[in-house]
Amino acid sequence: MRATTLTGSPPGAPVSLDAYGNPVYDGFIRRVVLRPDGKLWNAAMETYPLVDQFWGFDPVRGPSRARE
Repeated sequence: MRATTLTGSPPGAPVSLDAYGNPVYDGFIRRVVLRPDGKLWNAAMETYPLVDQFWGFDPVRGPSRARE
């Protein structure tokens, strides 16, 4: 089950599961733009590929909590 990759998912990109059973998929930063037909639309400004729950941090240690 965890080796499954779902295609045609709502985010528009394949979704897989990490070692902890949580989804891994592309993350999008979007902005609202006005289309030529007058409707508002979400347009992707930035795409972050394969975002998991840890965002690249070590799952055991986590991010640094130092106040520098």
